[in-house]
Amino acid sequence: MKRLARLMLAIVLAAPCACMDSAGNRMTMQEWWESRFSQKKTDSLAEARNARRDEKASAEKGAAPDVADPVPLASDSRRPAAPLPEPHSAGPEAPPDAIRSEGLIVDDETIRVEDIMEPILSRLPAMAADLPPDVYWRKVGELARQHIIEAVAQHLIWRRAHQQMTDELKPQLEKAVDKMEKERINREFGGRETVYEKYLAKHGRTRDQVRERLRRSVLIDSYLRDRLLPMVPQPRKQELMDYYQAHADEFSQPARREMYLIEVPITAFLDLRKPVTHEDEQAATANARKAAQDAAEALKAGELFAGVARKYSYGLHKEDGGCWGFITAAAPGQTAPLQGRWEVPSRKLFELGPGDTSEVIEGVKCFFIVRVGRIETGKMQTFQEAQPDISNNLRQQRFMKLRADFLQKELDKSTIGSLDDFVRAVLK
Repeated sequence: MKRLARLMLAIVLAAPCACMDSAGNRMTMQEWWESRFSQKKTDSLAEARNARRDEKASAEKGAAPDVADPVPLASDSRRPAAPLPEPHSAGPEAPPDAIRSEGLIVDDETIRVEDIMEPILSRLPAMAADLPPDVYWRKVGELARQHIIEAVAQHLIWRRAHQQMTDELKPQLEKAVDKMEKERINREFGGRETVYEKYLAKHGRTRDQVRERLRRSVLIDSYLRDRLLPMVPQPRKQELMDYYQAHADEFSQPARREMYLIEVPITAFLDLRKPVTHEDEQAATANARKAAQDAAEALKAGELFAGVARKYSYGLHKEDGGCWGFITAAAPGQTAPLQGRWEVPSRKLFELGPGDTSEVIEGVKCFFIVRVGRIETGKMQTFQEAQPDISNNLRQQRFMKLRADFLQKELDKSTIGSLDDFVRAVLK
């Protein structure tokens, strides 16, 4: 189901939508979006720059500017305010009852701003922290566009997809929705359902509403697959070979080892509530070394590694018995699989034999004992082994194209309200 969710999002990116340009000509949503926001189409940006230059020149001459800055600054001067769609200068206007600030009218149903923003709001803080302002706003616009397209498609196809629902399929549908919901709660809310429910309430959504959206997504994807996938031909053998040769990295698996780790940092023996002297640090180092040596003696006496880790370790996975799971071997150019204070023990992990346990290792202000668990050697899939996966990938690509074409035809027949007003409401 996780793969299905990723697939649906990828398909949405390519899905076109029927809109009108300023002259009343039909255009896809992709073309409509790029005409307003994409950096690939620079006419409006060039006009904005020219307007700024004219305004500056007028201001220097003492004249009042007659053109407003099309990209005003938000209260956070580091980041520009959300780009707003340019108003249509010509062409037919949308019917009055199709323009509502709170939603976009698709046929006889309404898509609300909350329907678009709720799934992406939790991603925005990390994006704002990691991306430059111009890239951040472009990415926000792209995310909004993706969810607008998917929401429109769901409204258009939902009735037909729902007709396929039978009593026998309902338990399977609920199981799929349960899994998707649980994966999101674990991924975004640390597995805490109460935090998830408070988040939804804060943004005017209920858990039942979100689950209904997930049900629609699953049913619609199933409907389109049943209808379109039989139309996708099997790739020829030469196509499979061409793909295999062009994507060799997809079929190689690097070596990796399961790591068990006991770590005893010297900070565990320091009182950080007061200034730390040189003598304090020396004493803490001696205490940390002794604790690591005590752990090593316990292991030599036959105690299980997991129990010793829970007793002596101060590491990230103490309660898991020191188990870090699989660690992939260092890539070419890397000195060790892991960086930071775990560089030394992760390098030692790949120097030990199967099932071996190291002596006490001194790292950066920390002492370690590392043990080797399961070992997986690196390997390269042969063409014969890779053929089923390659065939699925190629068929999937062709299915995505058929899905996009199908949605375009459906959207051509629909009545869509004011996209400009709706995007303005989403991005404000």
